[in-house]
Amino acid sequence: MTRADIADFLGRTLETVSRGFTAFRRRGWIREPAHRRVELLRRPALLDLVEGEAAGP
Repeated sequence: MTRADIADFLGRTLETVSRGFTAFRRRGWIREPAHRRVELLRRPALLDLVEGEAAGP
């Protein structure tokens, strides 16, 4: 999926999705090794975020 596809699926703007990816990358939660590829580096932190728990840096 492209970021535009993700934004459409979530009902968000492309800019919002891009900011989210940037924030996740800066926190070390994800890595984008290639075009249209995302590696989860800190899956527990992302799961905490989904579950509404505070996720640290």
